[in-house]
Amino acid sequence: MYEQSYFNSVETTKNNRNILLFFVEFAIIRYDKFICAFLRNQAQYHRNNDLQQYKGCEMNVGIIAHNSKKTLIEDFCIAYKGILSRHDIYATGTTGRRIEDVTNLHVHKFLPGSIGGDKQFTEMIERNAMDMVIFFYNPNMIDPKDPDVNTVVTACDRNNIPVATNIATAELLVLGLGRGDLDWRLSMKSSDEL
Repeated sequence: MYEQSYFNSVETTKNNRNILLFFVEFAIIRYDKFICAFLRNQAQYHRNNDLQQYKGCEMNVGIIAHNSKKTLIEDFCIAYKGILSRHDIYATGTTGRRIEDVTNLHVHKFLPGSIGGDKQFTEMIERNAMDMVIFFYNPNMIDPKDPDVNTVVTACDRNNIPVATNIATAELLVLGLGRGDLDWRLSMKSSDEL
């Protein structure tokens, strides 16, 4: 009899433990879902309310391309003309002119890259006035007349400016720009820029 009651108490303890573990796991799952929902709501709140002061502000999108990638950048800008049209576009002279010709978008043009436009472009990045940079370059052909990719990318890294150096990354950035994923850049602008 003693053995039987012992086994019953052991079984009861195991069942109680299993029930307790079930409720603990259930509570953890519910807590995780609650935290995720809370964070989503907070992000939505901040996106809707805190950034209202920036509503209507455009992002400054820098576009630069080596000579062998000019056609690719034209095609890219045609494909994403709808998103790019809502923002200010800055480009070196030749790239900017070609983008304007094929898309009818207004482009703020610097000098051509070979005569100092890349330096003007980099200075704007260093002033943290650029919000996103697309730089299509040809890693197989380095021409001394073409803008230096390392200078531009390093300046972007120093200032936490998203930069794309190939079409796959550029598409991700532009689609994120269209969704508002880069709105955090607006809070980095000083009040006199707005």
